[in-house]
Amino acid sequence: DAAAEPDAAEPASSAPGILQRPRTTRILAVLVGVAAVVLGILVVLQFQDEPDPGRADVAMWTPVTRAGEFTLPKEGELPVATTPLEWTAAVDEIAHNVTKILSFNYETIDTHEELAAELVTEDFLVNDLRQTIAETAPKLKENEAEYVVTVAGQSVISATPTRVRALLFVNQLVTKGTGKNAVSDNYPLRLDVVGEKDGDTWRISSLQAG
Repeated sequence: DAAAEPDAAEPASSAPGILQRPRTTRILAVLVGVAAVVLGILVVLQFQDEPDPGRADVAMWTPVTRAGEFTLPKEGELPVATTPLEWTAAVDEIAHNVTKILSFNYETIDTHEELAAELVTEDFLVNDLRQTIAETAPKLKENEAEYVVTVAGQSVISATPTRVRALLFVNQLVTKGTGKNAVSDNYPLRLDVVGEKDGDTWRISSLQAG
């Protein structure tokens, strides 16, 4: 019977192949994800050096030390000898004081030493900061300029209960002129700052830019 014979033009079974099945697709996706994670771990391990206890202190400072800029901790200077809560509070105060010391304008420069004297040690004021203010004042007034310093990042280099050395990343916004004639430029700076505990206050005793 011709009616009972299959149509020669009818396509073969349309059942999906093994790679087209949803369950197989999900399994392959999981395997690809696991492989990516394993590959990432292997790459990280490849670039990690074996720790050397004898050089741990040197390795800690390498990323922030370059010739002519920052120095390694002095012999006997422990990296961190206080709790995270203690050195974090100290670095916060030091960073805040640095912004006040380095922010001034042509109208406030003449009285800036009086403000800074409350935030720095006597030696630093006499031997460094006083001269810097005296040299800066004439140019500041001539250009009607303003310096505003803000802290973008901060960390600790070394810390004891009475002495903290901090690394600050700051932005110094310098504006010359006033009103429509004002022109501003931003200068990123890296500061190596030492603070010494005086009662309840952290006074700046050293400040170097790099």
